Amino acid sequence: MHFRTHTGEKPYSCTECGKCFLFYLELNKHTRTHSGERPYACNKCGKRYTNNSNLKRHMLKHADEERSKCDSCGAEFSSEELLLAHQCGKNN
Repeated sequence: MHFRTHTGEKPYSCTECGKCFLFYLELNKHTRTHSGERPYACNKCGKRYTNNSNLKRHMLKHADEERSKCDSCGAEFSSEELLLAHQCGKNN
């Protein structure tokens, strides 16, 4: 299959729009754009995605939110450094 990357052959084509793909998995992901299927759901907010890589990118936003929120008072900060400074001030 590796040789296809050099020949430009793309044997898998979408029946909806005709777009061609090198690998079947790429075609499979692409067909979700036509069907509207979004099988990957965020367990924090419920937002849904057509593929796992988009869900993982989305989950990074939640990780940032969690890091920048004070567990004691709920105050939110734009960076982890500001949150740490806030927490240090509370410990004095």
